[in-house]
Amino acid sequence: MSDRSSIKKALIVFSGGTFISRITGLIRDISAAAFFTSSENDIWVVAFRIPNLLRGILAEGTTNMAVVPVLTDALKEGREKAKRVSNSIFTAFLVVLLVVSIVGVIITPQILKLMVPDFVEIPGKMETTINLTRIMFPYILLIGITAFCMGSLNTIGHFFASSIHPALLNISLIFFAYISYMFEPRVKAIAFAVIIGGILQVLIHIPYLKKYDFMPHLTTKFEVKELIKTWKLFMPSLLSISVVPITVMMNTYFASTVGPGTISHFFWSDRLVQFPIGIFAVALGTAILPILSRCCDDIEKLKSNYSYAFKICTLFLLPATAGLMAISLPLVKVGFKHGHFNWMDTVSTSTSLFWLMLTLYPSGIIRITVPLFYSMKNSLRPAIFSLIALAVNITICFTTVRHFGIKGISFAVSAASLVNATLLLTYFSRKYTQLRPVSLTFGIKMAIISAATFLGAHLVVISRDWSMQNVFLHDALYLLLAVATGTLMFIAFSLILKVRKEVQKP
Repeated sequence: MSDRSSIKKALIVFSGGTFISRITGLIRDISAAAFFTSSENDIWVVAFRIPNLLRGILAEGTTNMAVVPVLTDALKEGREKAKRVSNSIFTAFLVVLLVVSIVGVIITPQILKLMVPDFVEIPGKMETTINLTRIMFPYILLIGITAFCMGSLNTIGHFFASSIHPALLNISLIFFAYISYMFEPRVKAIAFAVIIGGILQVLIHIPYLKKYDFMPHLTTKFEVKELIKTWKLFMPSLLSISVVPITVMMNTYFASTVGPGTISHFFWSDRLVQFPIGIFAVALGTAILPILSRCCDDIEKLKSNYSYAFKICTLFLLPATAGLMAISLPLVKVGFKHGHFNWMDTVSTSTSLFWLMLTLYPSGIIRITVPLFYSMKNSLRPAIFSLIALAVNITICFTTVRHFGIKGISFAVSAASLVNATLLLTYFSRKYTQLRPVSLTFGIKMAIISAATFLGAHLVVISRDWSMQNVFLHDALYLLLAVATGTLMFIAFSLILKVRKEVQKP
């Protein structure tokens, strides 16, 4: 099978599973918005933020980036060698996760008081948040094991379990949201949902690991050379991946200074942006990492595979950015305006979503470009660029949040993503090869297609007064019409401008 065929196959499989995961995630967020007040949602969002941040730092992102290249090299020496390396990394990683989980439970109050100091002004809010966080902290251990299993399966070309496992957490959260009346306070139900969901996420990988005879085990006989290789990739990767959750934590702090409910509004808008990123950008980045790792010695082949991934990313995410910006208000109203979620919540969340959508395309570029560096065993440079992006994010927040509120936070995230993506592309092109992933002609065509997509959806959106109450069916129909119109414009202009030929060019 050719590399391009492998990329397409992996993308289809991973995107399919991720689509299910993101749909269940959307239902989860809608359920939370309906069953809990804005204040209660602030509590569980913040309580889950810390273990979820550590998941992003120590688990999925870092593990995949550090483990896949090392296991790929080990597989070249034989399957038995790869299994010994897998056991060594798994054992070391498990020890790290245990230590982090124990320390995290102990220092939770100190972290939360720095993260959301305004919570102490509302009686019981800080105490409830601390209790929920401590219950959920073992999730980092569970998701860490899950992430290692995911990296192992990705190395040998299996992507389905990796893509579908988040759905199990979402299903658990949805179920516990519906039975939350059995808990006191009600929001405590979320903490138990996270732990049950984490257990299910581990369990789904086990049958596939056994099927491929790649089940990791604890060991005392370490493959020291490979552990050192993993550590050298892991530490810069840890720094690089850490920037994203640290940015989220900083944005949570800034949101807490805007007013009650703002944390939840930013969280929901971010979740909506993560929907297409997860379905497409994460899937593409995950699919391309092992392929780039295998062809790292052939620069021309590396460039060809990356260029193909870049074109696919541009073809879908640039028009998606335009279309989703156009429908931001109706999307939030139809999706979330139920139960406790009112019109002011809708306006605030959709405003955040509009500006946050600008991060969609740069995030896609980052997701497929960072694996390019890891395939060349250079994990330090992406970390440095991530730190620069973090500085940009914080600087913009400090200068805009006071005047623009949640819009300032969303714009800061988008600007930081754009800076990060630009630095990654520019450096790799100058350091390794003259990287020109797309032609000027292709770029112009995609700009025209994106403008047409936005215009088609926007004309439908502005033809309706979205402030009207109790008209869910009409709102949903207009939203579907806007999506359909934008999609038709995308398809029509893609055919007229013949972009498929551009994508297929070597």
